[in-house]
Amino acid sequence: MGKHIDMISLIKLQVEGGKVVRHEDWWDKKPLWNRETITTPLVGRFMEMTRRGSMLTTHLMMRFGKDPSP
Repeated sequence: MGKHIDMISLIKLQVEGGKVVRHEDWWDKKPLWNRETITTPLVGRFMEMTRRGSMLTTHLMMRFGKDPSP
């Protein structure tokens, strides 16, 4: 829409034995709300469920990354 937005993002990965065992996204130098970072665990759990539902919906819309048939 012609409006420029600057957003600072950070991805933290915890790697053990060459495998990623934990992944964190931070926006504007703050962690995303989840049950560990918010004072009300129920709200944090709801935020996690909303994020996961959004991710699943995106995967369904993209047909789990499969190329469309010609």
